[in-house]
Amino acid sequence: MPYASPLPALTIIASLIWSGLVWWWFKVGRHEESGSKKQQHFITLCTVLAGLSIVVGSNPQLKVSDDVYRYQWDGWLLSNGVDPYSVVPSDPRVAHLVTLSGDRVLPAELPYNTMKTIYPPGAQLLFASISVFVGTDLFWWNMIWLLLIAVMLGVIIRSLEHDVHHRTLALLVVASPLMTLHGFADIHLDILVAGVMAAAFIAVRHNLFFVAGLLLGEGIALKYVPLIALAYLLWSHTPRERWQLLGGAAVVVVLTSLPFLGSDLIGNFPVFAAHWKANAGAYVLVRELVDSEFARMVCAAIGIAFAAIVWLRFRQHTAFATGLTMVGLLLMSPVTHVWYLLPALLLTPFAPLRSVIVWTVTSSVYIVFAAGYAANGEWVEEPVWLFVEFAPVWVAFGVDMWKGPMKATSPTQPSPVPSS
Repeated sequence: MPYASPLPALTIIASLIWSGLVWWWFKVGRHEESGSKKQQHFITLCTVLAGLSIVVGSNPQLKVSDDVYRYQWDGWLLSNGVDPYSVVPSDPRVAHLVTLSGDRVLPAELPYNTMKTIYPPGAQLLFASISVFVGTDLFWWNMIWLLLIAVMLGVIIRSLEHDVHHRTLALLVVASPLMTLHGFADIHLDILVAGVMAAAFIAVRHNLFFVAGLLLGEGIALKYVPLIALAYLLWSHTPRERWQLLGGAAVVVVLTSLPFLGSDLIGNFPVFAAHWKANAGAYVLVRELVDSEFARMVCAAIGIAFAAIVWLRFRQHTAFATGLTMVGLLLMSPVTHVWYLLPALLLTPFAPLRSVIVWTVTSSVYIVFAAGYAANGEWVEEPVWLFVEFAPVWVAFGVDMWKGPMKATSPTQPSPVPSS
């Protein structure tokens, strides 16, 4: 990616413009009479911007993450009959599987090639499925991934066809620079997890609880995060509905795990959890007060405390509570790559959070860090930029915790979609 270009500045500017669009919708657009010219013009603009976001995001030069190479290597191993949980990439036993992804030699140029994979079974099966057809061809990986995302988002937006307010918010989400760079240009499991989780909430709204369970199970099999949503949904429904949710999720998790019985599914995750740090706001401050290892324990305890408060206050608002729990945990995490926000962002049509909207804007600062890394190979987080990114989010998070859910629709127009 040519970081000598003005991409960081353009990303920040685009994010500020996007914040203006969101502000207009909440302050003006949602109060307009349904079908008014102002509203229709705005929806048309959002539709165009959402399409442009996908087109711009299809440019591989905009990638800021190298996660895709690990996805490719894991899939390449499994498609060649090797359990990705059994070997590290640098293991001589898999040296004969050396391959190319673009101009990168795998596994020699793979990040953390002396560590075992940390991705769950469902993710491994997805990687292998793609690898069977296109190997490690980076162009086709990009195209297949983008197609999966486009279809998934299309289904979600189509399901909101008769709900102008929620559909407009969905279009705004797709049009956000965060989605452009980290949902489309980058290849991340988080966007797929976000999509199946949002689809699960839609299924619940249509009383399709077993289908919702299947979707949540797929999300859990990809990256565990939807366990948060499952916990809230299980609490808020009848015993029969709970069994349908739990049964659907269990079916997918069990089926995707069967091929890996006896494998070390945890891999080097404890090592990553104990030593990784990236884009961490609160952790940096806590680490100034106590040693690094204890700082992680303090941050984890505070994150769990936030989750407990959300549970006690807002568990009846399942989508809102799910998103707010994610934000609270991310704010205290030592590793907060901005694409981790995508699952909470894609819940915005159902439960818009002030903290998520603000963080979607301030996350543009992350490109400044990525620019330095691309230029000199060092990940440097200047305190002033961390403050710019996280301080507004903390304020918005506090408001979310104090005031609770923010309506997605006009106070004078009841939403046709029941609240979760």
